[in-house]
Amino acid sequence: MKNLVINADDFGFTSDVNAGIVHAHREGVLTSTTLMATGDAFDNAIRLAKENPTHDVG
Repeated sequence: MKNLVINADDFGFTSDVNAGIVHAHREGVLTSTTLMATGDAFDNAIRLAKENPTHDVG
């Protein structure tokens, strides 16, 4: 079986970007995201990642 992976970039960039990424994950639109460790909302992204353990963050 083939799997489609839909990845969002820039998790951690801003809190608004983070909110959009988490919303898309919760709605089943995306499966993973890449974390921007130098983003202004890095700490917010870490908190959201912990609250959403099924969301793959790399």
